[in-house]
Amino acid sequence: MTGTFLSPFDVKFSNAFSIQIFNITPQPFCCYESLNKIPEISDMNDLPVIFFHSTNSITMSINDIDYSRVKTLLKNPYALNQKLGIALLSTFGIPDDSDFDELISDNSDKLMYCLEYGLADKVRFIKTDEDFVQKKLSLADYRNTKRLYVGSWGYKIDFGKLHKLEVLSLSNTWFNNYNFQFRNLKNLSVLYMGKSHISKIQEDICYLSELQVLNLSNNRLSKLPFQFSKLIKLYNLNLRSNKISELLPDIDRLENLKILNLSNNNIQFLPSSFVNLSQLQHLNLSQNNIGRLPKGMEKMLKLEKLILSANPIIRNRKLMLKLQDILPQTEILY
Repeated sequence: MTGTFLSPFDVKFSNAFSIQIFNITPQPFCCYESLNKIPEISDMNDLPVIFFHSTNSITMSINDIDYSRVKTLLKNPYALNQKLGIALLSTFGIPDDSDFDELISDNSDKLMYCLEYGLADKVRFIKTDEDFVQKKLSLADYRNTKRLYVGSWGYKIDFGKLHKLEVLSLSNTWFNNYNFQFRNLKNLSVLYMGKSHISKIQEDICYLSELQVLNLSNNRLSKLPFQFSKLIKLYNLNLRSNKISELLPDIDRLENLKILNLSNNNIQFLPSSFVNLSQLQHLNLSQNNIGRLPKGMEKMLKLEKLILSANPIIRNRKLMLKLQDILPQTEILY
């Protein structure tokens, strides 16, 4: 079917109940008389540019909106369709549907459209890319963001003002390129910093009182901050593939820790307080230099899996048998 074509800046809304389309120029495209007639497409790359019946003014009631078709627009690779989807949500509202959290802001074009159509305060998810900087977007405009995934290029981005942030990923980045103070993120519960090229952790990470998941794997860390054990809500800690040689003596203050990965480090022994981690369920100590374990391992009644492979201790067959006797509930891999 042949109809008309709109440039990305031609979609305008006169009020909450009508849509007016201006500056129409002839171009072939597939058009539909109502939003409800936009088909569900399995392969988004096959979807043509979609708009409405080719008239200068289209009036729609909020009851005409089928939000599954709005999702189709937002998933489509054409920026023009994405913009129309954002504009429709601006006019008719965003439904209570978690799918829209990502669909309205999973690329820089959509973030720009959210700003243009007054939806910046509705953005909850951002995944930055190179276009984010090239379009001169600022995270300060999206202060209600709860999940932020930062790209791996070398530009500096300030995200310290996102006080509602709950999930932050800096994995595969050069962390020093970011202007950031951890202590400002009072609601942060998940922090990914794997492969972030760091050899030292800022002390203010210890002020993240709500932090539950922390991934610091594949870095160059030799020790943890002195106040690290203040992160008492941590239940999942990944320190795999660093250069850590010893743990803090008060590590047992991490009383909610359930999953701990210390594999591929330089650890020779665990502090005596380690056995007081009573909630620990999964412990990976593989690829270290551990020759002995602290007394009192039988206290770790909830330990379900213990991985000791590639450590000197596994050569002591008698000790390994004894360890299985005192931890009958634990699967010990070596």
